[in-house]
Amino acid sequence: MLLYTSPSKLILYKNSISHSPGLSRDIFFWTDQEANTIRFDRQTDRQTDRQTDRQTDRQTDRQTDRQTDRQTDRQTDRQTDRQTDRQTDKTDRQTDRQTDRQTDRQTDRQTDRQTDRQTDRQTDRQDRQTDRQTDRQTDRQTDRQTDRQTDRQTDRQTDRQTDRQTDRQDRQTDTDRQTEDRQTDRQTDRQTDRQTDRQTDRQTTTDRQTDRQTDRQTDRQTDRQIDISKNKTTLFFE
Repeated sequence: MLLYTSPSKLILYKNSISHSPGLSRDIFFWTDQEANTIRFDRQTDRQTDRQTDRQTDRQTDRQTDRQTDRQTDRQTDRQTDRQTDRQTDKTDRQTDRQTDRQTDRQTDRQTDRQTDRQTDRQTDRQDRQTDRQTDRQTDRQTDRQTDRQTDRQTDRQTDRQTDRQTDRQDRQTDTDRQTEDRQTDRQTDRQTDRQTDRQTDRQTTTDRQTDRQTDRQTDRQTDRQIDISKNKTTLFFE
């Protein structure tokens, strides 16, 4: 049968020596040795137990008082903290609401501004694109129209120039023809004149010859008549 020591010594031993929680063989061995070697009287044990109990009670009372005080302090602190936290939460909520409202307003304004800017930029881009497209279309149309007009004008001008050139060429050809005709006419006239001159020369020569012949004949006849008359006169005077 084991004889245990007083619980105060066990408590002192437990408080003085660090050990791992739970049952330990060393503790049981020590308690066995202590129970076998040390045998106190029951009275001393009771007195020491009472003293230790009183001390432990005092300590426990103090600890409980301290704990209760701490608990009450903690509760009061918690209540006050709760109240202050509630008030601070209310104020924080109010301030947060106000700040949230302000920030929301600012963010809304900023987002509105940004969205407006983005929409304005997008609309500007779209307007620019549409303007560019319309400008391109109008430029194309105007270019086409101008090209058509210029083509027409150039065609007209080229037609006019070609007509003028053809007219000039025709005129030149006409003038050339006229000059050629004139030249041919002149040549023909010259030829005819030459021929006529030749013919007239021939005729004149023939006429001259005939005149000469006639003159000769007349001269002969006159000479004959003169001779005859001379003969007659001579005969008459004889």
